[in-house]
Amino acid sequence: DLSDLEPIFQGDSLKKIEVFMKENTKVFILSIIPLQALISFLLFRKSNQNYSEHIVIASYISGALLFIDLLYPIGAIITSDTLILAFLLLGIELAKIIYSICFFCQYFHPIKAYKKKSIIIRSILCVLLVLISTYLLIYLISLESCILE
Repeated sequence: DLSDLEPIFQGDSLKKIEVFMKENTKVFILSIIPLQALISFLLFRKSNQNYSEHIVIASYISGALLFIDLLYPIGAIITSDTLILAFLLLGIELAKIIYSICFFCQYFHPIKAYKKKSIIIRSILCVLLVLISTYLLIYLISLESCILE
């Protein structure tokens, strides 16, 4: 549980978000894919790829990120030290961000519609916008759960 790693996650509403995310992980991940595809479609319009191709890109990235997420349960099996697990979680999140940025840079580099600097900036912006929208979605879910009670 996140509340075991960080005291900041010990509130009732945050505990409900954590339970919701555990029970609906697949639905949540699948709901992010169209959003990520829309963001990359808008940021990389000159690539002349349609929205469905960006859905495939977002699906591929999501699969890779789920694979990276497998490192956490492996770490939890190896150790129960919460400090080590907190650093592992931070490292995994950073690795996912770096992977996503590198993926966009490598994918759109052969397409000569953008300069290298532009691809890097657009890739970083795309990942940041997806992260912000993901956390906004989590916030809205928590808001809804607080209102329903």
